[in-house]
Amino acid sequence: MNRLSPRQLRRRAFLAKWSKVDWSKQNCQLADEMDLSRERIRQIRAQLGAPKPTHPGKQRRCVEEVQWAKDNLEKLKGMSGPEVVRALFK
Repeated sequence: MNRLSPRQLRRRAFLAKWSKVDWSKQNCQLADEMDLSRERIRQIRAQLGAPKPTHPGKQRRCVEEVQWAKDNLEKLKGMSGPEVVRALFK
């Protein structure tokens, strides 16, 4: 009978928790969701060997703006750049 040590049990629980995370998200997004700091998310990402964020330099605001544009794509079709910016910051 092979019993696991408390350390091995903690490691398995840690891996199980973090295996469900969508690592394509930015560290700031994951930090908000998990109520941790961006630095802690970066450390866990490195510890697990998870892939780096798809756009590591993007900040939260930029991610939100891109999501807004995706959600409003039909309204934005045919608009010029300045019109899109005005619509974004209404």
